[in-house]
Amino acid sequence: MLNTISWKEYLSVLTFFIVCYYILIAWLYYKKEILHLLGITVIEPGVIPASSLQQFNSNLKKENTSDYLPKPTNEPLLQSFIDELTAWFEAQENGASKEQTISGLLLVLNKYPTLHHTSHRTRINQVILSAANHSGISNLDEEDIEAIWRQVD
Repeated sequence: MLNTISWKEYLSVLTFFIVCYYILIAWLYYKKEILHLLGITVIEPGVIPASSLQQFNSNLKKENTSDYLPKPTNEPLLQSFIDELTAWFEAQENGASKEQTISGLLLVLNKYPTLHHTSHRTRINQVILSAANHSGISNLDEEDIEAIWRQVD
């Protein structure tokens, strides 16, 4: 029986099986790369293709990130006053009395004498009220703030 098979036939069959083996191994380990070389796009379940992501990103509305950044003021002194006022309110206790709050506000306002006669007084009043409400000191009203301004002037 072995006499009927020549070496040429044996080597050709052996070569055929070895080539099939390597093709199978290459297919198992490099299926995506082989399909990519053939120009076939494979979409896996649960994975969004890059072209769809690019199209999605191009359709997104471009947001203006400057809306989320603090607005620069024309007067750095005003911003510094607002920062100090906010820090002072954060340091206060929730149960601070009205007199303690007014005396503390007087101290902060007296550090900035150029702001006493400024066009930003209404903005300063709003900042004082919102900072007071935010820190839990809700016993201040607009009349108290006007009284503070009269004491400072």
